[in-house]
Amino acid sequence: MPSSVQREILAAAFGALGPVGTFIQFTYGHVVPVASDVANDLGLAFHLVGRTFLNLPPASVYEIGRSFG
Repeated sequence: MPSSVQREILAAAFGALGPVGTFIQFTYGHVVPVASDVANDLGLAFHLVGRTFLNLPPASVYEIGRSFG
């Protein structure tokens, strides 16, 4: 997904979520699906919540937010 589209989606989501809201991303990719320039521009951080290797294809869950405490 182009960075410009990622930026629009996440800016709108965090506008609705407020300052302490988090965005949960379920993905079949091996890395967080947010471009680093988008995360930096929006002041976002992320961490891996978990993975399931028994799922086909394997899946990952990331929490994306403004800060983690």
